[in-house]
Amino acid sequence: MESKTAARLIEMNREFYTRFGASFSATRHRIQPGVRGVLGLLKGDESILDLGCGNGELARELGRRGHRGSYLGIDFSLPLLKEADAQSEGFSAKFLQIDLTELSAFSPQLSLESGWTVILAFAVLHHIPSVELRLDILRTVHQWLQTDGMFIHSNWQFLNSEKLKA
Repeated sequence: MESKTAARLIEMNREFYTRFGASFSATRHRIQPGVRGVLGLLKGDESILDLGCGNGELARELGRRGHRGSYLGIDFSLPLLKEADAQSEGFSAKFLQIDLTELSAFSPQLSLESGWTVILAFAVLHHIPSVELRLDILRTVHQWLQTDGMFIHSNWQFLNSEKLKA
């Protein structure tokens, strides 16, 4: 993909989530079944980095489950992060505004000396508009994980929906 095209798609994505972040968030107050399955794999003491954390619903669910490990959620959408930060009571979740297309530039701030136990990217990588940018994210994730850490991601399956396929 041409870098000019990728830059325009990134800008469109930023504009959308800045303009419609609050209304988008209103439709995202439940944990997807696949994510619930992943949560069942956790012991509760993992250090978790959540890429594209959105409105913090996952952090709230971890709090309800009594998660004791550290949690850092990052997203570029300030409206979504404001909601995430306002509703993380009872759980020491932290949230930062960072654009995933620039993730590797934040290595000094986001990498842990011992590495992250779990890095998550639920329904986010399909928003990254080029193979090069996605590979940069994956390389960064690999560097930040503990040797036995887990990277867990999901992507929308556009071609499985007749509406989206059209």
